[in-house]
This record gives sequence, C-alpha cells and structure tokens, in this order.
Amino acid sequence: MSIGEAIVHIRGLFKNYDGVEALRGVDLDVYRGEIFGLLGPNGAGKTTLVKILLGLTKRSGGEVSVFGFDPERDPLSVRALVGVVLEETALDIFLTGRENLRMQASLYNVPPKDVERRVEEALSCSRLADAADRLLLHYSRGMRRRMDLAMSLLSNPGLLILDEPTTGLDVSSRRELWLLISDLKKRGVSVMLATHYLEEANNLCDRVCILDHGRVVALGTPEELKREFVGDMYVLTVRFKQAPQLDGAPLPLKAEVSGWEAVFRGPPSKLLETLALLQQSYGGLIDEVVYSQPSLDDVFLRITGKG
Repeated sequence: MSIGEAIVHIRGLFKNYDGVEALRGVDLDVYRGEIFGLLGPNGAGKTTLVKILLGLTKRSGGEVSVFGFDPERDPLSVRALVGVVLEETALDIFLTGRENLRMQASLYNVPPKDVERRVEEALSCSRLADAADRLLLHYSRGMRRRMDLAMSLLSNPGLLILDEPTTGLDVSSRRELWLLISDLKKRGVSVMLATHYLEEANNLCDRVCILDHGRVVALGTPEELKREFVGDMYVLTVRFKQAPQLDGAPLPLKAEVSGWEAVFRGPPSKLLETLALLQQSYGGLIDEVVYSQPSLDDVFLRITGKG
C-alpha cells in the first residue's frame, strides 16, 4: 500500500465524562490515501473519538490534529476539510435528491457558481444521477444512504468519516456502498470508517484499529492482525484418493485424520511447509487441497471477548 503523510495525528488522547474514562491514552494516525477502519464493541470510545476529531467534544488531555488544525481550537477549518456520514440520516424526504443536495450546498457555503457542478459530481459519485429528480420519499434505504454520501462530498473533503454507513442495509445495498467507498479512495479521498461489520472492515480497510475500554488494543492491516492474534487458526485441509498413512511422516504440523481427509492447523508458514512436504511424498494421492484463514471476527473475539 502506498500512503502519504498523516492527516489525522493523535497522541495520548484522554476523555473523561464525570469520572468515566471514555478514552485512555489513544495514539494513532490516519494517512492520506488510505481507508482506515475504527472497530470496537459498544462503549469502546469510537463515537467519542469521532466527536473530538470534529471539534464537537473537548478532550481531557492529549494532542489531536486534523490536516494540521486542532479541532478544539479551530473546528471550522477542520469541518471545511472533512465530510461526515452519521448513522442517523438528515434528509428531507419531501424534496428530490437534487433539491436536497442544493440545500446542503448552501449550508456548506459552496459558491453559487459552483453549486450545480458540485451537485452533479456528487450525484455521479453516488450513482444517483438517474434518480436525482425523484422525491426521497420514494428512495430505497440503500439509495438514501448513498444520498447521505453524496451530501458529504459537496465540500470536496480530503477526509470522509463514515459512522456505521451500512447499518440496516440488505446485502446487495451494502456491497453497492462498499464499491462507492472504494471508488472514493481511487478519487483521492481518504476514509475513516467506524463499523460493527467486520467483513466490511476486512474487505475495505487498508488498516484497522480496534478500541476496547477506551484503549487501542490492536492496530495494523487485517492480515497483520490475523497473523498476530489468530495465527493458530489457519487451516489446511488435504483430501486424498485413499485413506492416508501419515503416522511417522516428518511433517511440521500434526494431522487430524478422518477417513480420506487430513486437517492441519497452524500459522501460514508451517501450513505451506506441510503442503510442500505432502506434495513431495504423497503428490500422486492428493485429490484436493483447501486452505482457509481466520477472519477479523476471530481477531475481534479473541482480543475483546465480545461478539
């Protein structure tokens, strides 16, 4: 992954609410050009972190900058550079998609000469051009979420913060929104994605941060976290043309043999070594090889103990 400089910089971030520590010494960076996932169980501190980044909540301690601005001291400069899609929508269902965008453009103080161009660009990015002149009353839930996304793009943000953008969507609508988010990255928009859908984070995010009880408990690419926290959960299943005789075979991993099938569990390097040795000694007897890896769900459960 090729990434640029840090556009969000957080060091030693604390937030107390009446003696309750919502954030406890958070350190993290979000880089230009990446999709950054923010994961964690309810109450982990995700929403508090987003509010601090937008200047909506004062921090109790630590350093925070967004595009070089302190959101507490200069929230307007931050909000001019950051688009937000919150879990709750703020759309007028009795206006058309185009009318909603024009109204939002006026709230963003988009220059009048640029309004129509920005509206058309937002409609195109969200794939809503064909429905632009229909009342939102007749939009599906997935289309309304895409309209939320379109509205957040009117200010040409360098960073887009998405808070649970696909909650309540069906599988088809969710995957359509995933494509739009991936397209935004290609257009140069950095994305910070707060989500409960771990499959979503696994498919979209360059790096993920898992918060728990106000602390960063894991940070890295999805693959790095899988190797670090659930490396023993990779599985290699080898099916033979007849019952294998593996007793005493010099393999780095122990086989669980059932009928004509042998199952090996362990880190990827050991599984690859095991497969290479099997192919050398039993290549003519191997019928099928299936490799499976753990998911971010497994990482999440192992780290937090919560589903």
